[in-house]
Amino acid sequence: MTSPSRFADQRGRVARKTLSARFWQAMLALLVIAVCFLALTPTPPSTVVRHWDKLNHAVAFAALTLSALLGLWPHRTGSWRVFIPMLGFGVLIEILQMLVPGRSSEWADLVADGVGMAIGAALAFAATRWVRWRQRQRAVARL
Repeated sequence: MTSPSRFADQRGRVARKTLSARFWQAMLALLVIAVCFLALTPTPPSTVVRHWDKLNHAVAFAALTLSALLGLWPHRTGSWRVFIPMLGFGVLIEILQMLVPGRSSEWADLVADGVGMAIGAALAFAATRWVRWRQRQRAVARL
């Protein structure tokens, strides 16, 4: 039988995971809005580095993928399903950019999106491994 303090500790961990997942889900929503604005504005803000277009794509999709995967982290079985919607989002942006005056669409942008998704997935994997390692270290320290 588990002691009341251990039960409270387990509930606290579940609550922290839920709050963390909600934070990353909110971050994902904000990033989607920001990426849509930056990608579909006829003239992007001057603070965005225009000469590094592919780097902008890679960074944006790394952040989107990282947020999506960490937002789904408690539900590990659906993690692979993040990549298809992300790629679809990249394709949608490229199609819509053809309709925006002063913007163009390129296949290389989708490649940069894919590279960013791979980087975001690697960062999410590393972050979740580190958190699990930290939790194991704390559990050993309690013994």
